[in-house]
Amino acid sequence: MIILVMHFGHDGAVSVIKDDKVLSYISRERTSGVKHAIGILTNELDLALAEAQITVNDLDLLYIDGYRVQRKI
Repeated sequence: MIILVMHFGHDGAVSVIKDDKVLSYISRERTSGVKHAIGILTNELDLALAEAQITVNDLDLLYIDGYRVQRKI
């Protein structure tokens, strides 16, 4: 199962997890240079997917700040 996790609040970040292993993790603080940066941008999402070598179509589950969205298979 491939999961995309997005946190838009304080210390925003996006990560991709596959079978309990983190494939990528992108912190907004690191890409923006702003300590405790809020939210994420589309380029950070694209970077996380590229680093994990997957596309949006490969995702099984999307988890956003406490909301779980699962695609029907």
